[in-house]
Amino acid sequence: MLDVGGLTKAYRQGEGIFDIHFQATSGTIVGIIGANGAGKTTLLRCIAGLLKPDAGSIEIAGNQPGTEAGKCLTAFVPDQPHLFPSLTVVEHIQFKAKAFGVPSDKLEESVGQALEAVGLSAYADRTSGSLSKGQKQKVMLASAYQHQAQLFVLDEPTNGLDIPSRQWLAKWLVDQKAKGKTILVSSHSLDFIKDVADSCLMLRKGKSQGVDQVPQAQDEKIAWGDQVIQRLGGAVQVHE
Repeated sequence: MLDVGGLTKAYRQGEGIFDIHFQATSGTIVGIIGANGAGKTTLLRCIAGLLKPDAGSIEIAGNQPGTEAGKCLTAFVPDQPHLFPSLTVVEHIQFKAKAFGVPSDKLEESVGQALEAVGLSAYADRTSGSLSKGQKQKVMLASAYQHQAQLFVLDEPTNGLDIPSRQWLAKWLVDQKAKGKTILVSSHSLDFIKDVADSCLMLRKGKSQGVDQVPQAQDEKIAWGDQVIQRLGGAVQVHE
């Protein structure tokens, strides 16, 4: 589903990402772990087609980011939900659905399914500006869900979420994986990545520190987590 090769995006101050390589197959979750400023957001924005790389390649099921096919395959959820505060939840998702070309005769069904998928049916007529951070994040996920994207790209989705919302998000991501979706999720929380990811790309100062398979047994996860912290120089959080 996703093939990233030699990806580089540098900024004038010497920050960015440099020569990143990794792949993600359908029905898997790849965690992107690293401290603030490690390059997680830059990497994900390049994959989502929001930034143009300086070098390297990105293929999404054989398509380039930013092309019509690439856009239809990809759903990007930023770290801060960007909603129209005066629109209701249903109006916001309808707007997104139209932007992605959902036919008018399928609009009501598509939006209804998206609301149900994230547990927001009861909030359909609430204005987006009146929602909590977790509820706003669900609106963003519903917008991603309704256009049937195959690649979900989530940037620090746990920021500002309470424990029940983080638990709901973890389960939702695993459910989407079971449906064959490919998911990239960045975080500075190693615990969250250990809970949801199949593999993990580690970034430090814009450079890859390797891609590991995430162990399934709890004791193995703990030992692996200690190794990750050492490799990243202690620059990640174990708990949020």
